[in-house]
Amino acid sequence: MSGEPVRYFEDGKPSTKEAVNAGAMESCSPALEEVLEAARGTCIRIFVAGAVTHVGKTSVCLGLLAALRRAGLTAQELAYIKPATQCEAPDLLSKWCAKEGVEYVAGEQAPLVFYSGFTRSFLSGEQGTSSQWLEKISVRINELTVGRRVVVVDGVGFPAVGSIVGVDNADVARAARAPVMIVCKSGVGGAVDSYSLNSTYFLAKGVPVLGALFNLAEPDGFYSYDKCGES
Repeated sequence: MSGEPVRYFEDGKPSTKEAVNAGAMESCSPALEEVLEAARGTCIRIFVAGAVTHVGKTSVCLGLLAALRRAGLTAQELAYIKPATQCEAPDLLSKWCAKEGVEYVAGEQAPLVFYSGFTRSFLSGEQGTSSQWLEKISVRINELTVGRRVVVVDGVGFPAVGSIVGVDNADVARAARAPVMIVCKSGVGGAVDSYSLNSTYFLAKGVPVLGALFNLAEPDGFYSYDKCGES
């Protein structure tokens, strides 16, 4: 929030902006080069999903894109898309992409906007079919991959959002042909339980899961990154 100090972390421990940036430059580039070589010239697609709403999916997408830029990829080699959204207003990530020159698709430009009343309209047969929406999403993502090395696909809400119209996060990830990274709240038992539950949802629909990123930990105290890491 505005006015609050910015905290920097590296490997789960408090750090400084300079140290985090230096570490990214030193450690990401060789690892990234290895991944890109393994892709054999094809665009890498990553779907970022959330275990719950407001867990920081878009912030994680921003972090991924910024890290890829620091690691040496050009703006023209990257793209971002939020193919299904409940919000049409511009967000911080869209502003960052515009400033950096990274092509992005979000807000009212998203292939599917869950505007107020969309579900009832869909169920009344006024919004086409699930397959048509998924095809529209797939085509737009495929367009973004042309000439690019990494495309980050941002999910909406929690995994089952959109299931009533047959276009939930797992359906979109499968249409995007992208493995999933799940952003969960930090903790110990609850965090792992949340990952187990949500990863199963994607796996049940045949979508590969890369792993989890545990976000929103406390900087100190019982649920700090250090304490959770020890457990």
